[in-house]
Amino acid sequence: MRVVELVREDVTEELDLTGTARPWDEFEVSAEVSGRISALHVEEGEWVQKGRLMAELDRSKRDLQLEARQADLERTRIDVEFARKRLARGESLLAKGAISQAEVDTLEQAVQVAESAVRLAEIAVDTIREEIEDTRVLAPATGRVSARTVSLGETVSPSGILFRLIQIDPLKIVTEIPEAHLHLIRPGQAVRIVFEALSPQPRRGTVHFIHPVANPSSGAFPTEVRLPNPGRRLQPGMVARVRLETSTLRDALLAPLDALVDLEGRYFVYVVDGEKAVRRPVEVRQRIGARAVLEGNVAEGDEVVTGGNQNLTDGAAVEVVR
Repeated sequence: MRVVELVREDVTEELDLTGTARPWDEFEVSAEVSGRISALHVEEGEWVQKGRLMAELDRSKRDLQLEARQADLERTRIDVEFARKRLARGESLLAKGAISQAEVDTLEQAVQVAESAVRLAEIAVDTIREEIEDTRVLAPATGRVSARTVSLGETVSPSGILFRLIQIDPLKIVTEIPEAHLHLIRPGQAVRIVFEALSPQPRRGTVHFIHPVANPSSGAFPTEVRLPNPGRRLQPGMVARVRLETSTLRDALLAPLDALVDLEGRYFVYVVDGEKAVRRPVEVRQRIGARAVLEGNVAEGDEVVTGGNQNLTDGAAVEVVR
């Protein structure tokens, strides 16, 4: 029989969960004004930087409107100059007694009206310039185009979605914390995350948000983990193992999983006592890799059987192979 000595070590208790990768943020990109799509500059799956030109709307009508409003602005400015000159002549005549103060007051009001017309014309020009600028649809953030919902030549409105954009660096890993462990988890806590489809090497994330309301279906609390994604190898929808450290067990008694015997739902180990194998009941507090934390009538230094133990009986004679 193969045997191994039980040892004591400090071990960390972990909560092992399943999580799903999701975009850190999602954006629905719309145009600020109505118009016909005259150019598309990005496609689905493309990576774009914030401020990148994604699409353009036809601006020809607005260019003509801008010319007309600029002409109106020039006319109102000329009107102001004429009104100011008339006011200056009127003030000169008033000094000579040639006209009355009431006539000068009328000229002053004419200047004020003309100046107001200039301000309104300037606002009209600025407004159409903003509309022309808004015919350029820019990326609101750096991310990947997950969907394009319009075609060239299509007429769109500000309420219509042109593109969907997702941020995947960092990623959001969504999992659920059972109520019994909720008091052990806090924002900012380190998390180990493994994507077994890619690599067994764990990645390091942090708890970002714990939802204050439990999922009514599971009774657990939805939790978001922030995970850096340099190189953007990880994609939304991938499934991950999420491991959170909950506490540290001091001086824990450890045995290989091979030493455990399951008899009708109860765990036992066979301890070598002289030349016999003595069956002793144990409780498995936690499994850590290929080892288990035991509690029960066993002690450090006890030799437990790890090979051939499934067919042993209590008190059976054994020959130890070390």
